[in-house]
Amino acid sequence: DEYSNAKAVLDFLKKEEKIDQDLRTKLNLTLGYMHQKLEDYDEMVKYLVLAAPDIAKSDDRARIYFIVGQVYQKLGFDAEAYHNYGMCLKSNPTYELSFYAKLYRAQVTELSEGSSIKTVRKYFKKLLKNPKNEEFRDKIYYEMAGFEVKQGNLDEAVDHYNASVRSSTSNRRQKGLSYLRLGELYYDNFKNFKKAKSYYDSVLQ
Repeated sequence: DEYSNAKAVLDFLKKEEKIDQDLRTKLNLTLGYMHQKLEDYDEMVKYLVLAAPDIAKSDDRARIYFIVGQVYQKLGFDAEAYHNYGMCLKSNPTYELSFYAKLYRAQVTELSEGSSIKTVRKYFKKLLKNPKNEEFRDKIYYEMAGFEVKQGNLDEAVDHYNASVRSSTSNRRQKGLSYLRLGELYYDNFKNFKKAKSYYDSVLQ
């Protein structure tokens, strides 16, 4: 955790012109990791974006693009998030990473028209029908609920969160998250404090 010393070394290395491309890529990944540790996400993605195109192993490259997409999504830059999830999918990711890239890309799709909203809902349903996604159904319903919250459709969101809970057989963390969101909806939006308490109790269990 000697970040001042690390920064001095990395600043020196950044100025070196004779570093070959492979080491330059590793340097950018290390810079990205340091800024992640410092919770400086703007700088983190800057260096990961520099590193990603030159990572030779495709699944490692896909993972870096996915991380960049997540950070951009967290920062509210949906267009950049969408682009990087797409780059992840083009980099031959594992099936699980491909699934999550598609799922999160649907969340950041530009929704300027009603037809786009229908397209995203249709895509979620397609994911649910795919037998390969059986173990991810709780996560799909959870993301569907989050999508409906963004559209202001709270009753639909409640239905999806409850479906997520029912679908969670072994993923206790996901079940807890779904209960938490239900508690928040009933507390903040519906003002039904008795029901909110019930869901918060379920989170604790």
